[in-house]
Amino acid sequence: MKNLFKNILALALLATVFFVFRPQIENSFQQLKNKYLPCREPIAYSLAQFDTEFGLSKEEFLKMVIEAEAIWETPTNKNLFEYREDGDLKINLVYDDRQQVTIKLQKADSIIDDSRSSYTELKAKYDILQREYNQLKNNKAEVSELNHKAEEINALVVVLNKMVMTLNLNVQQFNKIGADYTEEFEEGLYKSSIEGTSIDIYQYDSRTKLVRVLAHELGHALGLEHIEDTQAIMYKLNNSTSKKLTESDLIEVNKLCGDK
Repeated sequence: MKNLFKNILALALLATVFFVFRPQIENSFQQLKNKYLPCREPIAYSLAQFDTEFGLSKEEFLKMVIEAEAIWETPTNKNLFEYREDGDLKINLVYDDRQQVTIKLQKADSIIDDSRSSYTELKAKYDILQREYNQLKNNKAEVSELNHKAEEINALVVVLNKMVMTLNLNVQQFNKIGADYTEEFEEGLYKSSIEGTSIDIYQYDSRTKLVRVLAHELGHALGLEHIEDTQAIMYKLNNSTSKKLTESDLIEVNKLCGDK
């Protein structure tokens, strides 16, 4: 009778733990299944945080996500992703200084085309802003005015550091005011933890670039890593304007899915 009571108590405790941590347990199980049994069933995604400052509707954005998933599905002839309102993979459109500076530069007719001439132009803007900031600081300007100028500089730094990497320039990374900024420029980011999986999209300067960065992060969701082909969807930088997998991309996704 005593052992029976212990067993019932243990089962009740186990059931309570499962109930409390059910979302985390289910997320972990799903992630393990995707890792060790990839491509067996489609990864269900949904739209979560959606910042309207990008000027896109949810319907427009969803069409681009569907276009991005087709980049992987059409050449492999596999159903790798599917949209569901309760999908576990949360896709977020996050507006911050990266997109803010892109819009400012576009309005000023400065096209970010990853060319050396564009870099030179933006570097000149950066130097002017730095001189203005130092003048304000020396003249003991209001804190709010200093902060506004610093925000402009820090936003421009994001784009300049991306261009330094893209163009493989032999120059040091630019620093944000108040902190060193040496991290790789991120247009998007795939995250996986016990809390679940997500894709955050931060910046794009054209529809093609947005579809490509979505396809890149969906590739990470499949389990793919970066590859060295500079034109590939899974290259570390969003260099190309092609919306098709390269031979390198195909080799890696076929290897992942167990196809020859």
